[in-house]
Amino acid sequence: MKAILHIGMPKTGTSSIQNTFAAAKVNGLRYFDWYMPNHGSLVAAINHDPSLPFVAKRSAEELDSFVGKYRARFEQGLSESDTGTFLVSAERLYTLTMEQAQQIKAFFSQYTNDFQIIVYVREPTSYMASAFQQNVKTGLDRFDIVRSVPLYRPAISIYDKLFGRKNVEIRLFDRASLYQGDVVLDFAKAIGFPLDPSDVQKDNESLSAEAVALLFADRRLGPGFNRMGPENNAENRRFIERLSTIQGRKFILDPEKTTALLANRAADIEWVQSRMGRRFPAPKKTGEVVFSSTQDLLDLAMASHDLLRQALLPTKAETPRDITDFFLATL
Repeated sequence: MKAILHIGMPKTGTSSIQNTFAAAKVNGLRYFDWYMPNHGSLVAAINHDPSLPFVAKRSAEELDSFVGKYRARFEQGLSESDTGTFLVSAERLYTLTMEQAQQIKAFFSQYTNDFQIIVYVREPTSYMASAFQQNVKTGLDRFDIVRSVPLYRPAISIYDKLFGRKNVEIRLFDRASLYQGDVVLDFAKAIGFPLDPSDVQKDNESLSAEAVALLFADRRLGPGFNRMGPENNAENRRFIERLSTIQGRKFILDPEKTTALLANRAADIEWVQSRMGRRFPAPKKTGEVVFSSTQDLLDLAMASHDLLRQALLPTKAETPRDITDFFLATL
């Protein structure tokens, strides 16, 4: 039996990999049984990590019982097939302490001592733009890009130490480097279970600059920031889905600001390039709109009124009423 742990990093197509392999029927490979494609809450449950609400609202006994139910399902599945490999995928694995990672290794070592760790890494400025978008999706209402600076060595070196460098494969998340330009197909090929392109399920795709600006305006000026509780997840998801239909320019952060921040991480960036055995591609130079302040985002949002009407009005009944009313009255 072999275990493949896919640990991220964040913003490298993880959701698409998870959704695809959770649904696909691949001979010889079993996606570890869990109630959702993302194994992040499984990892948190094994660690008894209360930073995740899923864990915080359950006792240790309840967590162990919940995990045990899916372990039993997984083990039954193994007994009924000739599966030789299982897959676990969670970006949360990328954020673990050494102690937490040791707990994860101990849990899956019940089934095997043969581990393959796969981690995708993304060029820093591209990562920062994508991470900023994600932070806005989850409620960020100010131009704060410090939290979007990537970390490489602190996460990856834990797995090097626990599993051995030869068992940790670092792959570049860059369209030009990926097999057929697709991270899911690239991952499938890397683990030895190739898929047909028709099997791929895309998720959490990037928003256009105009869509990011509109979402930011909702967080900053409208009702969005006050509706970030779990009870509003479905409404927020529907709103973001509508914004994702807005075609526009590529979202890019001001190179001067990103360069200044990344200068402080130069040693970390050099480490991961050396560890990976290749350099990151140079950031793409483009004439697209760039953002360096809160006002830049709000200005573009105000200029995108017509695009917003096209996205919201045809499905007004599906969009949270206070969001729709706010935008149509304000922009």
